[in-house]
Amino acid sequence: MAPPPPGMLDPNLSGFHPMKGPMVTQSLRGLTNTGVLHWRGDRADLTAFNGAFVSLMGRATQLPDSEMVAFSDFVMPLAYPPNPYQNLDRTFPDAPVGQPSAERGRQFFMNTAVDGPLRCVDCHALPTGTNGQVIDKAALLAPQDMKVPQLRNLYKKTGFKDTIGVVNKRGFGYTHDGSVDNLFDFLQFPGFNFGTNPDAKRRDLERFLLSFDTGMAPAVGYQLTFNGANNADPTLSARMDTLESQAALGTCDLIAKGRVGTTPRGWLFQNGAWRSDLSSEAPISRAQMIALAASGHELTVTGVPSGSGTRCALDRDRDGFMDADELAAGTDPADPSSHPVTAVTPTGGAAPLGLRAIYPNPFRAAATVDFTLAHGGPASLTVFDMQGRRVRGLLRGVPLAAGPHTIEWDGRGDEGRTVAAGAYFVRLEAAGQDWRQRIVRVR
Repeated sequence: MAPPPPGMLDPNLSGFHPMKGPMVTQSLRGLTNTGVLHWRGDRADLTAFNGAFVSLMGRATQLPDSEMVAFSDFVMPLAYPPNPYQNLDRTFPDAPVGQPSAERGRQFFMNTAVDGPLRCVDCHALPTGTNGQVIDKAALLAPQDMKVPQLRNLYKKTGFKDTIGVVNKRGFGYTHDGSVDNLFDFLQFPGFNFGTNPDAKRRDLERFLLSFDTGMAPAVGYQLTFNGANNADPTLSARMDTLESQAALGTCDLIAKGRVGTTPRGWLFQNGAWRSDLSSEAPISRAQMIALAASGHELTVTGVPSGSGTRCALDRDRDGFMDADELAAGTDPADPSSHPVTAVTPTGGAAPLGLRAIYPNPFRAAATVDFTLAHGGPASLTVFDMQGRRVRGLLRGVPLAAGPHTIEWDGRGDEGRTVAAGAYFVRLEAAGQDWRQRIVRVR
């Protein structure tokens, strides 16, 4: 036997029996901020699973600590895709009374006490759907204590049926052992009180749970294509309104890809306008951009994860040089080691502006970042990981004089710990523009 994990509020927990019984395999996605791991909560973090590489995977020995930390660094950022049952603006579908409504289910989930004084959201806390607590077996009418599970992948588990003779081609079942074939049946649990008209409320709640936000906005991956004939389509215009509003809220980045003449081009929605991958061009309006679309010159607008818009639309190799500028210069926009000899200058600028070099690259202990400003003014220099998450702020709007500058990065994040080995990129922001270059840290 093992004791319950620390930090649990339930005073009636029994601890962990070594024979855990049948358990449905859980996803490695969406683990951040969900508390202890496993259905029972008997693993503090991913490093506690190291023994499984021997007992389940057949290795002769466990992974060394450095590899287990690297494995954890890789797994923890993994995210679920958008929930296909949510609305494009991240709200929940509604329906007339008498039909299941995800929006009514959301209101029930947030506001109605179903287990004594407890609402659904009190245990299945937002945004992940779990408060990370373990609940005792008596309250669950189960053979052992169980952790409150997250809810972000419920829509992926549908399709399983437990009727006699059925042939199942998909689905996993619900609860820790997969023994309940659908959420409506699960909500028949006697510990839940649905009050009057309970089955209608169960249907609403089931519809909300199947639409539960995965942490990735529905706008991510959504696409619209303009081809000249449909440029003025009011339905597409309304959807563009929604996509732009979602990008303005920061739930996604919004990009467009097309051709001008024979040259492939990209645009990124920023501050209410569309910035192109040609540095000499001023931002344009949506109408101006869509007007470029025609038969044979289609323009596709795509929602992409927050932080990835610049890479997807403007600077695919993150070397600090815009894609169209590189094509015009005869260099390869997909190769960070291939770029124009002179950095692109801002309109009216006489001196080179941008990231000049990062060395050594790859690096172990520290790397030097050289950059040049054409004009004096505030500058920011930030290190991001490959998912676009901030790692270290080297400069934060610091006023600098025009000319060359050198900053050293010691390989540590904002919290002071040395970052994991892997690829990162450095972003310079100055004079209303930004430049990026890739950097690799090795052990």
